[in-house]
Amino acid sequence: MFHKKTIVGGSAWRWAAIIGISWAHSEVSAQDFWFEGGPIARGGFQVRVAGSSYAQTFGLHSAPAPLASPAGVGSPTAYSDRLYNDGYVKLDAGTLNPNAIGGPGNTWNWAYNNSGQFNSGANTLAFHQPGDPGYTTLRNDPVTGQAEATAPGLQLLMGWNWVKNEVWRVDFAIGFQGVWGATSRLGATSYLERKSRLDVTDVYDVASTVDPVTGFPLPQTAPSGYQGSYGNPGPAFSNTPSSRSTQRTDLSTAANQMNFRFDTDLYEITLGPRITWEATSKIHLNLTPKLGVSYISMTADRTEVLTETATGGGTSTLGTWHDHRTAGVWRFTTGLTAGADVDLGKGYYAGIFGGYQWTVDDVRIAIGPNTASLNPSGFVAGLVLGRRF
Repeated sequence: MFHKKTIVGGSAWRWAAIIGISWAHSEVSAQDFWFEGGPIARGGFQVRVAGSSYAQTFGLHSAPAPLASPAGVGSPTAYSDRLYNDGYVKLDAGTLNPNAIGGPGNTWNWAYNNSGQFNSGANTLAFHQPGDPGYTTLRNDPVTGQAEATAPGLQLLMGWNWVKNEVWRVDFAIGFQGVWGATSRLGATSYLERKSRLDVTDVYDVASTVDPVTGFPLPQTAPSGYQGSYGNPGPAFSNTPSSRSTQRTDLSTAANQMNFRFDTDLYEITLGPRITWEATSKIHLNLTPKLGVSYISMTADRTEVLTETATGGGTSTLGTWHDHRTAGVWRFTTGLTAGADVDLGKGYYAGIFGGYQWTVDDVRIAIGPNTASLNPSGFVAGLVLGRRF
């Protein structure tokens, strides 16, 4: 009987010990679970743009052709029919004839419009011809540029203990990070041209046509003014000008302006250990390496305007374009953060942390004649409020 009671009593004590140890273990395990969260700032979202522009791709200009000397006035060193705004000097029957009286090169096939063209002191006659408007390319570059962005977000992290001793512990952590509204803007000008015209002034030596009695012939616009022709001889001078001057008159400039805007949202889930050192009973320092995956949502807007600005200040739009694109991709990520926590009592704690997040491979998006490349890697910093259970 006594032996039976001993067995029963021993079993009771044994079960009580097992239950007590299990309860104690469950209490310790429960205290090893923690959860924290807080606001973050994530920066370094870098966008690079490359490519061309619509203005360059389509070959749009403020004038129909490149700037050139006026048509119709010929070379100043070759015999030619020359038409001016205020007269003409053309070939006649003897200009190209080596047996002509006085030799080749002279012409009586000419006329001028107003007396102001004749310089009586120098015995010269000036003719003027304004050129057609033409463009000169001043800048024609590829489109390049980059911009960065920083955005606010939220981080949530929970973990439970793997290994610990008096001052060190290693926890397994699962985290979530969300960042919204990382906005990057950049502008670029890749093409610039000037619209102008070339005005020619040809001066002829007409001393041989000045009559000592009647003087120089009157302009063709005056009554009985001189107007030569191919076959009717008259006062003659050289078909080639003694001098030619060219003056450029600028009319306007035209340039394109491109503006880009990129908006990025990022959602990231990570796994990794957290290594904590209890520097004091109240202050804990931690290091958290991470591996994970991110979903990156990117919206791109591109606007280009080709604007002509006159020398007087007025503007006109030669072309305008707008493009909008969106993209969403998954990327592998890694990171490393370090932080410090202060024990607030009753299991609560507060802290700060900072570090760097890496994203494998850029996010690329084609928009208009450009390609944009987003690298979401960058620094992260935040505040923490947490509790250990």
